[in-house]
Amino acid sequence: MAKTDSDTSICFPGEDRWELWTLKSGRFELADSIPAIGGEAADGFRFASHYAFPVHSVFAMPIWSGTDDPELLGDIVEMQLEKAGLKPEPGVGVMLDYRTVGTSGGAAETDAPGGGAVKRNLVLASILNPNFDHPLPRGGATGFDASPRFLVLPGNHLVIWRELGRLVMALTRGGQLVYFQGLSAAELDAATVHEIKCVLLGLAGQGIVAEPSGIHIWLDEVD
Repeated sequence: MAKTDSDTSICFPGEDRWELWTLKSGRFELADSIPAIGGEAADGFRFASHYAFPVHSVFAMPIWSGTDDPELLGDIVEMQLEKAGLKPEPGVGVMLDYRTVGTSGGAAETDAPGGGAVKRNLVLASILNPNFDHPLPRGGATGFDASPRFLVLPGNHLVIWRELGRLVMALTRGGQLVYFQGLSAAELDAATVHEIKCVLLGLAGQGIVAEPSGIHIWLDEVD
């Protein structure tokens, strides 16, 4: 049987509520929402075809690799995650995903013997926080991923929005998502700006990004 629009729905962490988006006539429409705290999951949420993990429930780790060989790449990712103390233990409910999101360029290049540049691949690993309490049942979902991958993000931008009452950020390089992170505050203020600057400095030190071409803020009100 062919899949229809009505078969596709996304349980997504909205600004302050869980939202259910359904595909109708080729476009997603908001069908329902429930409070983020203390809300009972509606049947529509229970049988959503896709579930978006909140940014605060996922660790993102960019990794440079000198190979794109799938057989070697997995070992490199696991080794780097283990060094960072983020390698998950095998078990039910464990999510470890990684994908190549770019190649070296500019500050990310390293000098090879003889003066040439070594091409490296940028890999983004995503690890589900095992201690995060997901309040909504996901028994009927067939697709799972971090919430930024359900959004159309502008290229080469820093993007800031709010999920379930807390600010989050994502960084794109070209047309690819290369990093995302939950922030400490619920409001965009001087302390949050300082926190974001520290994150960008850390990423620049890894050769992930030098300077985004713009900042996109998805908030209804900003002081």
